[in-house]
Amino acid sequence: MRTMGDSARLVHPEIWARWFHIAGEQLYQRTFPRIYKDGMLTIGVTNSTWMHQLSMMRQQLVDRLAEAVGPGVVTDIRFVLDSSVGKNRLVPRKDDSKPLPAADPDRISKELRDAAEKIDDPELALIIKRAASRYGK
Repeated sequence: MRTMGDSARLVHPEIWARWFHIAGEQLYQRTFPRIYKDGMLTIGVTNSTWMHQLSMMRQQLVDRLAEAVGPGVVTDIRFVLDSSVGKNRLVPRKDDSKPLPAADPDRISKELRDAAEKIDDPELALIIKRAASRYGK
């Protein structure tokens, strides 16, 4: 994380945490959220056939994302080929696949800031604090 600094383009933490429930088991095994920036979510897809299928489901996925992480967080989706998606990917067990509670940006930002206070490395702590403030926005 130290090397990523301000230029970090990470996947929105709620999207990453909820991807199995957003995508469903079949898509989960063939896709993975890669980058989130300014409302655009980039999703890695195993092959061009699935990429084509998903491009026709784009709005449906945006709607699912809005339900899971809040309206307006993801405004568009871009699909890219990524042959590493799905390799050695474990599907959550049935008892582990309960939906997460609703996203709470204030709580998550506070938890990130609190965690940053406990980090000895000042540079890393600053990066975590910046991530917390961006997440809260």
